Amino acid sequence: MARWAGRGNAERRGLSRAEAQWLICSVLVLCALGFYGYKYWTAPLPTAIVGKAWVIDGDTVVISGTHIRLDGIDAPETDQICTDANGKPWACGRIATRELRGFIRGGDLTCDKRATDRYQRMIAVCKLPDGTDVNAWLVR
Repeated sequence: MARWAGRGNAERRGLSRAEAQWLICSVLVLCALGFYGYKYWTAPLPTAIVGKAWVIDGDTVVISGTHIRLDGIDAPETDQICTDANGKPWACGRIATRELRGFIRGGDLTCDKRATDRYQRMIAVCKLPDGTDVNAWLVR
């Protein structure tokens, strides 16, 4: 018959009832924390958000703390400088930001989520209260 290495059966002792209960409770608490942590970190962004929009640049707004990239739009960054056909520089980023800000006029937008980008920003199509599509306006 093979002999167990280490302690023999006579020397082996089991967990006391209190130790077993403590171990089970600890495992249950860790499982609950893991579950709620997973749900918190992987919670989906809402499918639509409505509220006062603050323009960040020509393709990004913020509503209630949620950064929203306008779907299908790639406007210059606010501090970006472009050149015209004659090679003359112009502040295309500031102008794009100013135009979007003027179009929205600090009003409410309804933004319908299409996706989430790698920075966890909502990518959405946004509309003014009268139904005007902001994304389509920018393309025009």
